[in-house]
Amino acid sequence: MRHMDVVVFGAGPAGIAASISAAREGRKVVLVECRDKIGGVMSSCPGMMLGGGYPCGKTIGGFFEEFVQRMYLQQPPVAERRRCGLENFGDEVVYEHEPAIAILCGMLAEAGVTVHTNRIPDRVLMGGGAITGVEVVDPQGRDRFVSRIYIDCTGNGDVAAKAGVPWQIGNADQSDDGGVPDLHHGRGGLGPGICG
Repeated sequence: MRHMDVVVFGAGPAGIAASISAAREGRKVVLVECRDKIGGVMSSCPGMMLGGGYPCGKTIGGFFEEFVQRMYLQQPPVAERRRCGLENFGDEVVYEHEPAIAILCGMLAEAGVTVHTNRIPDRVLMGGGAITGVEVVDPQGRDRFVSRIYIDCTGNGDVAAKAGVPWQIGNADQSDDGGVPDLHHGRGGLGPGICG
């Protein structure tokens, strides 16, 4: 059993940002990822652009800006800002995959975040209407994380769904996304899945 201040599930950009932010506030943080490397969609879909960081022509700032600045400042630069082909979406960032993931690994190490890969959230333990622990499985067996704060950044809301948070597949009439879990349109749908 591992006691932490914050446990973050899903090592995509959201989980990485949440982990680093919590660690910079002095919290003992573990980032748990089901795959063998961090990055989420950035590592599973090399070549995908980072979008949404420059709405109205200005940066959203925060973690996004720190990360892209580190890529821009590499010699030679490993990322470039360019106009997005989607109307009203703002500029996007095109980046080199491996250097981008290496920068994220470095940022996690600088912040003191403990990273566990190849661990799948299996059981969410509940007590008094709150999560009291999360058991994960990996090739060596089972482990348990206990914390006061659990953050689910898995792409499918795996931990939240296992904790009993209501979810639905797609939107109410299934009209916009073919029935896949809908987390991106503000409708609050969380779908169960194995990995983020």
